[in-house]
Amino acid sequence: MDKGFFITGTDTDVGKTFVAAHLIRALREAGLLVSGFKPIASGSEWIDSQLRNQDALSLMAESSVCLPYEVVNPY
Repeated sequence: MDKGFFITGTDTDVGKTFVAAHLIRALREAGLLVSGFKPIASGSEWIDSQLRNQDALSLMAESSVCLPYEVVNPY
């Protein structure tokens, strides 16, 4: 990885994932290899017998690099 962005906010639902997903999409559409990470997530739900966080899934959907869920959202 040559470069990266770290997006942070002070509270839940302030737009961190929204901004990150749009940034990932713009970089992907510019032809770059890009992936999002959500190292820690709360508010997960059971999907296909596994806990999944919607924010992490949104970042994965915009990424041009396919990574396993466990890498995108390990905690």
